[in-house]
Amino acid sequence: MIRLLEMLTIQAHFFFDSAAALGDERHRLVDVDNSGDEELGPPERVFANREGPISARWDHLPARDARKRVKRFETRQESGSVKGVTQKRRSEGTVLQTKVISETSPVTSSGWMGLRRDAPTGGISLAELLARGLRLFEWDGRTTHPLLDSVGRQIGVLLGRPRGDTWDIKISAAADELRGAQAELGQQRNKRGDYAFVNSGISFGGGQMKPGNLRSPTVVHGAVVDRLLCSRAFQDIAGYGSEMLRAYAPRLYNYYEQTLEALINQHPVQRNFASSVFAACTFNLGPATVTRPHIDSKNLAWGWCSITALGCFNPDIGGHLVLWDLGLVIRFPPGSTIFIQSAILTHSNVPVVEGDERFSFTQFSAAGLFRWVENGFMSDKDLLKRASASGRADFRGSKSTRWEEGLRMLERIDVD
Repeated sequence: MIRLLEMLTIQAHFFFDSAAALGDERHRLVDVDNSGDEELGPPERVFANREGPISARWDHLPARDARKRVKRFETRQESGSVKGVTQKRRSEGTVLQTKVISETSPVTSSGWMGLRRDAPTGGISLAELLARGLRLFEWDGRTTHPLLDSVGRQIGVLLGRPRGDTWDIKISAAADELRGAQAELGQQRNKRGDYAFVNSGISFGGGQMKPGNLRSPTVVHGAVVDRLLCSRAFQDIAGYGSEMLRAYAPRLYNYYEQTLEALINQHPVQRNFASSVFAACTFNLGPATVTRPHIDSKNLAWGWCSITALGCFNPDIGGHLVLWDLGLVIRFPPGSTIFIQSAILTHSNVPVVEGDERFSFTQFSAAGLFRWVENGFMSDKDLLKRASASGRADFRGSKSTRWEEGLRMLERIDVD
């Protein structure tokens, strides 16, 4: 039972202006804090030297200590358990309950993806958002707050950060890596905002014939991606996000893990991080990563996206995460992580002060990957061609229940 220290009764509402939608709704790339048109490489194309075995995470420790860490990690993986400190933290978390009704969320008829729709328009400064009726939640970036729908279903988590001083060292190193990458690639603009980014991982959709690893457009771009993936700091941040997904949404975690393993066993694709079940990631290089209101409709509709804020900025003034559909503006300090349903919740950031640096690192998985695996490693079109009459009927029936089945993967929390 989780203690209810604060409950927000937030009426689900949509601050949409139908007169203008942001971005080109025909975008091909499944991403979280950006958009772009990176292409899939040929199936045999993989990045070299990304990450070795999971044991490499503890190479810096004495051999005996490293072996103990590996053994504990493998035991937890096999048993499905989580760290004792994680269990304690999860039980102590306070909840933010909303009145959003998940059963009526805007998803496609197949239930796999979010439904594209117009995004909010107008001013997005903190003062303007509050004037429009959104509510500010002054998060400290450390205390865990599960985000619940109207029936207590967990639809996200203000996760926080690991305890201990070493995390500050890791997030500082990660910010340094992104600062260096931005210097190499230069300033860019994209449909999400005026900042540079690079994507990596396994994707599928937008006319692609089968899943594959994203291909870098230039040698320099590819070198930047490989360096970031090999960074100890990002390996740890990615592992933390994945481990916390297992702690707060174990059934969803299992679905991600099983789907990713099936893809790797069936196709010549390579995962980003040995420690993470997310299929893809985005490194948002700034120098001031501030996204416009958007949804990432091609991600798994009921799935979670992990967002970690990085950089040197004043979180009291800017960098807040805006969840428009929930009417929430959340203070989002650097070094903290939040899970959201990015495919169905319109989200954006409050601008940071001029001269401040804000980066972010996101992990996510495309809905098309799950559909491909559930179809027996084929598209809907190919499946229907091969199916019998009863098989086609079953396929049509599964579309009507998929969203409901997806919601059952999310935990429910009883609130006092």
